[in-house]
Amino acid sequence: MYHSATNNLISLLVDRLRMHAQRWKCISLQLAGGYFPLLFTFTPCNLSSLEYLSINGNAVAFAFPIMPQLNLESAANLKSFSYTGPGPSVEDRIHLRWEDLAELSLEFASHFGGSFVSRQRLVDLARCQNITTCSLGIDRPPPSVVSESITLPCLQTLRVRRVTRFAHAHGMIDPLILPQLQTLEIDASNLVNWNQRWHSRNFSSLLARSGCSLLRLSIQDVDFPNDELVRCLSLSPALTSFRFIPCPRSQNLSDVIRKLDASPRTRGRRRGHVALPQLREITMASSVERYLDSITTMCRSRTGACARAAGVATLQRAEVVFFDLWHDKSEDGLERVVNSLAQWVSENKSENGREGEDEHLLEASVVVDSPYLPVYIDVQ
Repeated sequence: MYHSATNNLISLLVDRLRMHAQRWKCISLQLAGGYFPLLFTFTPCNLSSLEYLSINGNAVAFAFPIMPQLNLESAANLKSFSYTGPGPSVEDRIHLRWEDLAELSLEFASHFGGSFVSRQRLVDLARCQNITTCSLGIDRPPPSVVSESITLPCLQTLRVRRVTRFAHAHGMIDPLILPQLQTLEIDASNLVNWNQRWHSRNFSSLLARSGCSLLRLSIQDVDFPNDELVRCLSLSPALTSFRFIPCPRSQNLSDVIRKLDASPRTRGRRRGHVALPQLREITMASSVERYLDSITTMCRSRTGACARAAGVATLQRAEVVFFDLWHDKSEDGLERVVNSLAQWVSENKSENGREGEDEHLLEASVVVDSPYLPVYIDVQ
């Protein structure tokens, strides 16, 4: 928490940062956002050795004045820059060699007006032609539509986080073209089922126009409708890893499970036309007990003889997560799923042992998550 009485400590920190500026290779700062106007005064200085800089601040309940420049242009060796903090007051006040970065993370605090999703931030992002990893916090879209496309030719990993209920993906996602994208991770800053839709076809359109060969897709703790998810899967035939932890936990998974099931009775298509033929790792979760059997059956269709019959790679790791939100789960039902999974793993191990394929042994697990387990205390 910010308190003006401790400003002298930040002043001391600023003095030390400036005093030893040439020696710093890695700086990681985490403090209340109210200190940022004072903190930013440590630049400009000679940061010629700096390779990694992370500034993380909380903007809750603090009105930010116009802050001084954060001038990092002397940091010629800076490869990784991460900023989480107040947005509106640093609209055009962060200056660095964007074109030299390999990793970038921008998640501006959303408490006072718009976030970093502004024309200036998009201009800065467009200059990052050498980044391979990028993390973006998605908040309100910019007030004006950005028509220019932004091609990031080296980007391999994109992490997207929804930071408020008013967020929409089109302001940040629609301009992007990522031809080398291999990993896409999507989540939210809060595990809340916000009732505003924050995307429609934005992510599937990103994959389509980028023409990339996505290998890993992770969607966790954020609303992501089935129709858009199925479109993303259809555009990712080379996918090897898929993780889906839905929000709400009770989301209907029937369409997704049916899309992934490689058994003849569900795929209704010729050999070689199964979705995600290279899939080797999968995690799926639900708070609806009846989906556990379906997920397990789908996973079994992608191992051993079933996988070979369908013409797909055999799974190497499968995880089924059940969220016991109301603590009314059927012990018999869960035991049945666990026993089925154990039998499946045993059969897979036995089959691979006979064929000398130890490298294809399956790692499988069932996780029961009880996040709100009640504890009753007897009060006299």
